[in-house]
Amino acid sequence: MKTALETPYKNGRLIKGVVGTAFEFNKEIDRLLWVRKTFGTSSEDMESAYAAGVAVAFKTRFLAVRIISDSEFNAPQLQRISGDYCAAFVVDMIRE
Repeated sequence: MKTALETPYKNGRLIKGVVGTAFEFNKEIDRLLWVRKTFGTSSEDMESAYAAGVAVAFKTRFLAVRIISDSEFNAPQLQRISGDYCAAFVVDMIRE
């Protein structure tokens, strides 16, 4: 996590937070606010739980690195370029 936080990111903000993850796609603002208040999440996704489960099974540490490509709060349209941004950041982080 230290390396991730120290890796420069020029395409937006870099924050440390809690990813709320579940097998559910949610666009309801009131539900998202409840999840954030109840579990202290900074963002939500549907994938990190499965990657974390594999890490637990192999007894290895896990860090979810996410680029927010859309948000029901302020940018509901998917920004496809965010996938490129995330890949570039992960490569930079590994180099660090």
